[in-house]
Amino acid sequence: MKFLAVLCDDLGCNISLLETKKTSELVDFLQKSAVEHLTTFRQLESRDFGSVGTIVTTDFEAMYAFKRCDYLHCLQLSTQNVRTLLYAQEMPLVPLFPEFLQLLDDDIVSLTALTLIVNPKCRDDS
Repeated sequence: MKFLAVLCDDLGCNISLLETKKTSELVDFLQKSAVEHLTTFRQLESRDFGSVGTIVTTDFEAMYAFKRCDYLHCLQLSTQNVRTLLYAQEMPLVPLFPEFLQLLDDDIVSLTALTLIVNPKCRDDS
């Protein structure tokens, strides 16, 4: 419960509201919170390092929109990201952490796994 209190304090919400939620609603709340924090991170990354490489700031929002079945919003964000990256001179590597898999579609997770099986060099951090 201490974790939820810290999270609520960080997000400016009422802890009593969280105490009444079901587990699935809490998971949704935590995922939404994570996407908001990751998006903020991308915006800061773009602001501070955008001159070094092309950075899109809505990739996590697009994955979350897809998970929520908001396919039109996902398509709009993804199209914007592709157009931004299409002519990029330099792109940073985007690691795929296991924590992000829950935001992805089953087919995308399977494709990622197949990529790692076929080309184990994709696992390298370097």
